[in-house]
Amino acid sequence: MTVLDAPLQSVILAGGEDNIGHCISCGSRDVEPFLSIGQIPVDVGYLWPTPEQACAAPVGDIRLAFCRTCAHVWNYAFEPERVVYGPGYDASLHFSPVYQEFTSQVAAQLIARHGLHNKLILEIASGNGDFLRALCEGGGNRGIGFDPSFRADRIESRADIRIVRDYYSEQYAGYRGDFVCCRHVLSCLAEPRGLVSMVRRTLGQRLDAAVYFEIPNALRILTDVSVWSLMYEHVSYFSPQSLAHLFTSCGFTVLSSAPCFANQYVAIEAVPRADGQPPRDEPFGTADDVADAVVSFGRRYEARIADWRTRLEAFARDGRRLIAWGAGGRAITFLNLLNVREQIPYVIDINPNRQGHYLPGTTQRVVSPDFAVEYRPDAVIVTNPAFEEEIRGQIAEMGLTCELIVI
Repeated sequence: MTVLDAPLQSVILAGGEDNIGHCISCGSRDVEPFLSIGQIPVDVGYLWPTPEQACAAPVGDIRLAFCRTCAHVWNYAFEPERVVYGPGYDASLHFSPVYQEFTSQVAAQLIARHGLHNKLILEIASGNGDFLRALCEGGGNRGIGFDPSFRADRIESRADIRIVRDYYSEQYAGYRGDFVCCRHVLSCLAEPRGLVSMVRRTLGQRLDAAVYFEIPNALRILTDVSVWSLMYEHVSYFSPQSLAHLFTSCGFTVLSSAPCFANQYVAIEAVPRADGQPPRDEPFGTADDVADAVVSFGRRYEARIADWRTRLEAFARDGRRLIAWGAGGRAITFLNLLNVREQIPYVIDINPNRQGHYLPGTTQRVVSPDFAVEYRPDAVIVTNPAFEEEIRGQIAEMGLTCELIVI
C-alpha cells in the first residue's frame, strides 16, 4: 500500500500533544490524529431502567487517528476496561424483517460458496445464535457459538447448536471448526490483530477451512460523513482496504473484502495461506482511497453537526412534535452529539427487549411502534437509513401521515 504525502493536521479538532503510539492494526508509527469528540456514552447495547441511571451512564472520548501504511482508523483514547459485555447487553437487529432477509442471504451465499454441508461452524460473539442458526439450518451443519452476553431464555434449545457463555480464546482452540465467522466484534477490540492471528493459529494447516468477518464500513462513514456511526464501543473503523491488509498480514489469503448491507458494513472472506506461500497482491484499494475522505472529514463533520442544530431549532420554533425510530448506536450518538432531550422524548424500537428502558446520556424512553398511533408525531426521524422503507411501510400500516426524516 502507498504512503500518503499530504499532512492531516489541518483537520485536527483537539489541541495539545496527542500520544497516539502505533497503529493497532499493522503496528506502523506513520499515523496522524484527525478528529476529537468528547463525552459519548460508552455502551450502546445497554439501556437503563430509569432516566436517572441513564443520565449517569458512563461516557468516554473518541479521538480518531489514521494510519498512512494500512489505511486503518481507530480511537486511540479507547479504554478497553470500560466496556464490559454481559447478559444485559442487547444490540440485536434480528427483529427487523429487512435485517433477517440480509442475514439469511449472507448465510445462503456462504453455504454455497464454501460448500458448508455437514460441517462444524464456529461463531465468535454469536449473540443468541441467530446467524449461526441460519448457517446450520441451511446446510445441515452443527454450530458452536461463543458470547458472554448469551441469554438461554431468549432462544429455542437445539441439538445442533451449542453456545458457550464466554469470550472466545485460546482455551477453545480444540474446537476445530470447518468455518469460522465473526460479525461486528473485530471493530470493538483494542487489539484486533490478536483475534485474527489467534483464529489463524487455531486453523493450523487446515487450508480447506474458511473465515467470514463483518464489521461497520469505515469508508462509507468517512465519505458520507456518517457521523452518527461513530461510537465509543467501536475502537476500529475498517475499510475494505485496511481489513484486507490485516488478514493478509496474519497469514490469510483474502478472497473478497467488500461492502454489504447498503454499504454500511464491510465483509471479508479468507482462507489460510500455506506456510512459505507469499501473499498475493491485494486488489482491494490503497491507503490513498481512505486518506482522501479523512482529510475533509473534520470540516464536513462540523458542517453536519451545525446543519442538524439549525434544523432542530427550526422544528422547535414551528412546534413540531418529533419522535425517533431505532434505538441503536446511531440514535444514541445522534441524540448525544446534539444534546437532544425534551425535544425528542421517545425513541421507537421493534426489539421488545429494549422497550421500556432509557437511552444513555439523553434519557429518551424506548417505546413500541404502537405508541406512535397515540403520540401522533409530525415527523419521524429514522436513525438508520437501511431501514427507511421498512419503517415507511409500518407507518403507512398504522395510518400515520407524518414526515420521515432520515439522518
